[in-house]
Amino acid sequence: MPNIKSAVVLSLLPELLAARSISLAQRSVDCTFDIAASSGDSCESFASGWGLSVDDLKSLNPGLDCDNFDDFANYCVIGDVTADEPSTTSTTTSTTTSTTTTTQALTTATTTTAFVTTTKEPAVTTTSATSDAPSPTQPGLASNCDKFHKVASGDQCDTIEAKYGITNDQFSSWNPYIDDNCSNLWLDYYVCVHTPVATTTTSTSTSSSAPSQTSAAPSTGSDTNTAPSPTQSGIDASCDQYHKVVSGDQCDTIESAYGISHADFSAWNPAIDSKCSNLWLDYYVCVHVAPKPQMPDITADCKKYHKVQSGEGCWAIDSDNGITLEQFREWNPTIDASCSNLWVDYYVCVGV
Repeated sequence: MPNIKSAVVLSLLPELLAARSISLAQRSVDCTFDIAASSGDSCESFASGWGLSVDDLKSLNPGLDCDNFDDFANYCVIGDVTADEPSTTSTTTSTTTSTTTTTQALTTATTTTAFVTTTKEPAVTTTSATSDAPSPTQPGLASNCDKFHKVASGDQCDTIEAKYGITNDQFSSWNPYIDDNCSNLWLDYYVCVHTPVATTTTSTSTSSSAPSQTSAAPSTGSDTNTAPSPTQSGIDASCDQYHKVVSGDQCDTIESAYGISHADFSAWNPAIDSKCSNLWLDYYVCVHVAPKPQMPDITADCKKYHKVQSGEGCWAIDSDNGITLEQFREWNPTIDASCSNLWVDYYVCVGV
């Protein structure tokens, strides 16, 4: 007796092997700004810090695995995501009695999602703004922002909020890139101060509790009157050499130009964050701090120092540094002609 189950399978084989179309959807990302995550970041915290949802972050970074988020890697946070038109393929299957060709029609569409409007990494990178927003803007502004404020010298987050009658929560939500301390408010950039659904109030007073971001702070760069202005906040009080930030500067290029380590630069300029994202154009940063303790009355122009070791004399120090005794005593006027008062473990000047 014929096997009924086998016969049924054979009778259905042409249908099972009938041609089917396959949609091969592709996606491309035109990234205009990427940045490294911070230690301890997750998909959620990193995306939130840039005003993105996790889905937005994944769209901008195809293949991103949030379960294995690399908090030392760079991720795209601003760009255009384009879903390309899927391609359609078909196959043809024949039997011994007939040939059947089947093609499934697909409805395809192309969509483009744009994330944020304009960004500029301080003095480094600029992209164009949309037609509705001025340029340049701080990164991550609310996409429906309809009123902007250009950051001027002396502005702080609280003064801007008071001027436009908005709350700190509103300002923070419309400008998510600006941190809680308002330490990365960039001079001459636009911030959002209104959206269509916002409710504002009239304020007659302002708070002075927020740190100053864009005003000159000559007293913070040095404890003398030799500090230039304006300086980034929090500069080491012993700073004796400064660099004015120009377009194109980054922390590593400044460090390389002055032959200093990143650790020293960070210690002398503590307001600058680990990503160097708040290096302010036309502000001064510290690029040298004299070592301590020093022999008294060392010349203020000193650029090179030597720590006196036990048993050293002026001649040995002069010889090692290629200078004369006259130069040495000019830069270190406290030291007498017989070089009898060199103090062990104190610094002397050996170059200007």
